[in-house]
Amino acid sequence: MSNKVVFSLEMQVNLSPEEIENVDRYKLGNEVLFSKERVAFDNSDSGSWGAVARNLAAAATVLTININDLVKGRVVECKDIVEMLDVEEQIRSACHTFNSVLQAAAQFDGDEIIEI
Repeated sequence: MSNKVVFSLEMQVNLSPEEIENVDRYKLGNEVLFSKERVAFDNSDSGSWGAVARNLAAAATVLTININDLVKGRVVECKDIVEMLDVEEQIRSACHTFNSVLQAAAQFDGDEIIEI
């Protein structure tokens, strides 16, 4: 039994049928909204091969969230509340940007020529 506390952040976006159509039409589903290397080094037994392996695995862990993740729903486990709040803030910011992209996609109906 472990006394370790894990903070979970559950996230999902609800898109209208038109927004889903634009995500599909413009192939936005795999667009990355958030990416962060997650490093949690194990210093408990730094001389052992197990600790070295755990540290290599931790260094290789990257948290990536794309549009499809948010449409389907995603749970992210964080090591502490500070990390959870940081991830939440960055995801909210990325969602605001993505909303602007969806609004632009809804207005785009083909080629757009801008003369200077």
